Amino acid sequence: SLFTGLLVCCTSPALQAVKIRVATFNVLGGIGESGESGRDNMEAVLARIDADIVGLQEVFSRDFSRNLAALQANLGYPYAFVPNSALDTQSRAILLSKYPFVSGSTKSITSPQGANDVTRASAAAMIDVPGTINDPVIVTAHLKCCFDADDPFRRAIEMIRIRKHLEKTGISANDNVFIMGDLNLLGNNQTYS
Repeated sequence: SLFTGLLVCCTSPALQAVKIRVATFNVLGGIGESGESGRDNMEAVLARIDADIVGLQEVFSRDFSRNLAALQANLGYPYAFVPNSALDTQSRAILLSKYPFVSGSTKSITSPQGANDVTRASAAAMIDVPGTINDPVIVTAHLKCCFDADDPFRRAIEMIRIRKHLEKTGISANDNVFIMGDLNLLGNNQTYS
């Protein structure tokens, strides 16, 4: 699945907006080796989009040894944030950026110690975009999949954790926040008590 968007960062109403392009892409089973058709096709799509910031989902642990670095070099993303793993240590959501992360802003959003859930860590960071003092906060997530009765509940809990992270960092309506990823919006609406 692929989603692209445009985020406008403003310093004040009187100043010109700074535009950035963001994209999210579920690589479906890892980045893979250069030369593999799935990897080359994914890389070609990302090159055409030419986003400033990319959230990737389902990046496998084996990709960190060399596949991720090659992808970064080929597409021009010198900055990467790989969050600490949660219970799912094989399939991760990561952020790639053409701009640096604001110092101390990267955060792995995971379940609290002892939580009885299956989750992937979400990656959150503030990006130091040139030309603005209102840098965007980007969150990429890969929420719990599928149609089991408790899956929508788990997705809701993961979104609550993201919201709590944003609240804890003091994010307000005046800030630029973009939440993206494979949100797995499946099934019917449910109410939990």
